[in-house]
Amino acid sequence: FHSSFTDLVLGGVAGLRAGAEFVEVRPLTTLRHWAVTGARVKGFALDVVWDADGSRYGLGAGLHVWADHAHLLSTPPVTVDAGTPSGGVRGRAADMRAVPARVRVGRRASGGGATRQRAVVCS
Repeated sequence: FHSSFTDLVLGGVAGLRAGAEFVEVRPLTTLRHWAVTGARVKGFALDVVWDADGSRYGLGAGLHVWADHAHLLSTPPVTVDAGTPSGGVRGRAADMRAVPARVRVGRRASGGGATRQRAVVCS
């Protein structure tokens, strides 16, 4: 595949966007489940799994994020008002059951000058 197609999938479906200090994971999809593994973004090897009801991957419902093979966070689905698109998500009311939360992955200083990955859920 041409890289522009890959960019559309990673940027749109998975919502991977590189910022100056972090990588944002903000999926813009109403798909019930998907997974991205081994995506190299801003020096991170990212694995991101979205499973709306927890039945596909056996990790539980929600968004699950790993960076450099370390599990950083699992966050439950965000339920949206069926009549109001939220966070850029658009679709029929029947599709609007649950959407992933927005997450930022970055690095923080730890003892001895080393850095560690971190992830935070954003509103």
